[in-house]
Amino acid sequence: IYRTTDGGANWTATYSGGENFKDIAFKPGNPNVIYASGNDFYRSADNGLNWSQVTSTLPSSNSRIAIAVTAANPNYVYLICGDGSGFQGLYRSTDSGTSFSLRSDSPNILGYDLTGGSGSQAWYDLVALGNASNADHIIIGGINLWESFDGGTNWSIVSHWVGSGGHTAIHAGQHVLEWNPHTGHLFAGDDGGIHYSTHGGVSFTEISSGLGIAQIYKIGQSTLDPNLTIAGFQDNGTGLIDNGVWRTEIGGDGMECIVDYSDDDVMY
Repeated sequence: IYRTTDGGANWTATYSGGENFKDIAFKPGNPNVIYASGNDFYRSADNGLNWSQVTSTLPSSNSRIAIAVTAANPNYVYLICGDGSGFQGLYRSTDSGTSFSLRSDSPNILGYDLTGGSGSQAWYDLVALGNASNADHIIIGGINLWESFDGGTNWSIVSHWVGSGGHTAIHAGQHVLEWNPHTGHLFAGDDGGIHYSTHGGVSFTEISSGLGIAQIYKIGQSTLDPNLTIAGFQDNGTGLIDNGVWRTEIGGDGMECIVDYSDDDVMY
């Protein structure tokens, strides 16, 4: 963890141990109290100069912990803990991160299925967001988006990665959630782009379609037509550009792809 007191011109390391930090948050209204998490949870009471690990009741074998705070009750801190097998638990502190109690550890809200199921990508995608006007409302993102209105005890799915069960289809792999404080819109950033909701997560609109920002893993070029290229994208399927026009061929993870050397209609 690095700290600056001059707007980013100079930085000082205030924690340089073995923790792989993924999330950090100020206590709303009190910048002296800061929370940070990786596989474990840490707390600072002096504006980030010194850090102490909080272990009370928290699981010890996390792949990752995400933090959520809420201005509706600045003393609340939510932690969602996950590992490679699934949801380890949603923990809440009511004393500014000094101690925590388990609110729920099921269903597996980090899984692929509508009801949780098995599996998790917690090591890769995990994010949590508290509602600034409702201390008991929390939204979490793993593969899908889920929310709770009772402080993390009960959960309902908000979006599903392929739109099963009539739920909004939002690309798998949630990495950031933010409220727009002026409009109340909820923004979700994932492996497939950016979505926003005007209904607090009931339905979403995708606003990143058409942006040429995918990461290309592999690429195949026609030997017969210089304007025909196929490409495999990281987490965004396989795309083909033909005479300047892109189209998606298949979803999922795009990798190696080639055009047959003697027939452009044959691709692999």
